[in-house]
Amino acid sequence: MITKSSLVLGYHKLLQTFLEEAISLELEEFLKKEKNNSKNGFYKRVVKSSYGKFTLKVARDRKGHFQTAFLPQRIKSIKSIEKILLLFFIEGYPEKELKRKFFEINSSLSEYIFMRLRQEALLLREKELKKSYKLLAIYPISIRLESPLIEFVDCYIAYGLNNEDECEIIGLWHGANKKSSFWKKVLTSLQQRGLMSVEMIAYEKLAGFKKVYPQFFPMAKEDKNLNEELYKYFALFLG
Repeated sequence: MITKSSLVLGYHKLLQTFLEEAISLELEEFLKKEKNNSKNGFYKRVVKSSYGKFTLKVARDRKGHFQTAFLPQRIKSIKSIEKILLLFFIEGYPEKELKRKFFEINSSLSEYIFMRLRQEALLLREKELKKSYKLLAIYPISIRLESPLIEFVDCYIAYGLNNEDECEIIGLWHGANKKSSFWKKVLTSLQQRGLMSVEMIAYEKLAGFKKVYPQFFPMAKEDKNLNEELYKYFALFLG
């Protein structure tokens, strides 16, 4: 079953993968400018998101000259950047806005890193899915950004609970009040990524989704109580 803790675990897993790649790319660019230096593996660093702590493998250089702009020294919290990084995964989010937000992290970051991260995010968005999930949960959320002004990004988030009881984010889509034609495209893309069957489906206030999902997952069951319980979780998540 999807719980608050499993939502956070899936969120941290995505953040960890992407942030580690971002720092590796940053080091790669740094070493192009510094001669007689090279990569020197990784070190572990515990960081704190808005929902708890997790461990990163941070790339380092042999001489110890590299300092990532994503995680300044002695700063343990990633609260100021985590949701900006999450924007990379929202399909349909305007690139102009994404770029503006990205350089708010640190003005020293380059266009090269931005474009590479766009490519990496696209690969992760299109990665192959499990053939079967115990539960597919799709809910509207509003991501709260606070850099420098408070604003909200409306989107839909999809979590999958696989047969190993692992919970993962499998999709994010920009917008609100989407019609059935939109959801046909979304579910088609999930099938193209390998998802063939779902035991249970959970959603709330998605009339267009309700109309079309039986065409894709006719054996999936609904549980009204589960829908309402998860809706409460997602209403608070990432806000």
